[in-house]
Amino acid sequence: MKRLLLLITLVCLTSVSAHAELAYSELVHSYQKSAEQKSQPLDSYLMGLYEGIKAANLAYYMQTRQRLFCKPDNLEMNARDLFKLIKDSHDSFDKANEIPVSYLLFIGLRQTFPCL
Repeated sequence: MKRLLLLITLVCLTSVSAHAELAYSELVHSYQKSAEQKSQPLDSYLMGLYEGIKAANLAYYMQTRQRLFCKPDNLEMNARDLFKLIKDSHDSFDKANEIPVSYLLFIGLRQTFPCL
């Protein structure tokens, strides 16, 4: 009985598939769909991505004394700015629509705010 329970548990754990990455087309579709409604969940998602990328930039700096991108400290970014960076990155680098939104944002930040 214990073996059966263990087997069922293992099957359940290994068969769960989670797709957490948001594709650009899904982001655009969601923004268009919520045009009449508030887009606050999407804005929060983009701001969360941005905060995570900023944290990675800081962690990289702490280890290497180099930054991944160098956004001026006095420049504030909002969800609309982030969406534009994602769109520009998608238009330039993602013709096959395969790059996740998180990496498109990272590319956009590096292209827009290079470290000289």
